[in-house]
Amino acid sequence: MKLPSLRNIESVIRMMPAIKELVPVNKDNKPESELAKLVKKVKQQEDTIYAKKNEIEILKKKNSELEEALKDYRSAIGGP
Repeated sequence: MKLPSLRNIESVIRMMPAIKELVPVNKDNKPESELAKLVKKVKQQEDTIYAKKNEIEILKKKNSELEEALKDYRSAIGGP
């Protein structure tokens, strides 16, 4: 088995900081792939959509309650 020369090892060590700067890292100081970033973004968007759908359902319920209250009020005062 052929061992790498000391010169090759030194050149690789000198290049390490430059290579490290090119690789994106997350807060745990581990490389994060573009695919992982996209998956994370899609998950966040799915969570946002879920929250908005829940908000819409709450507003629909509140709207129907207000319409019912208005209908009761109109019938109490003898309006249309």
